[in-house]
Amino acid sequence: SSTAGMNAKKRNISLAVGVLELAQKHIPDSTLLAYAHAQILESQVNNSKKIGETNPSDDAIRVMGEFCERAGNTLGYVLMQRMVRKFRGMKESRAVFSEARRKLQVRPVDSLSTSN
Repeated sequence: SSTAGMNAKKRNISLAVGVLELAQKHIPDSTLLAYAHAQILESQVNNSKKIGETNPSDDAIRVMGEFCERAGNTLGYVLMQRMVRKFRGMKESRAVFSEARRKLQVRPVDSLSTSN
């Protein structure tokens, strides 16, 4: 019974990940879809002790990193930075902040100032 329950849970997780991946293909700039995907992967951290399985924390960080490359915004980088700090430490978290500062530069057309 325990094994059947675990298999059902893994199947549900796989289905949820599949739905979120499909949704991100259709709405590639949705921060919340990417974060939900990363959270599901992150929730599997304690369940992945088998040799040969990828580390769910690395997968979760990869999902947020891909989102930030594809359609990064402030919220996406903040969520990724928190995840990196949790699993990899402060030094790597600062590297995410540095990357966000470089990539999220304010464009002149986005500026509120009007100079005529």
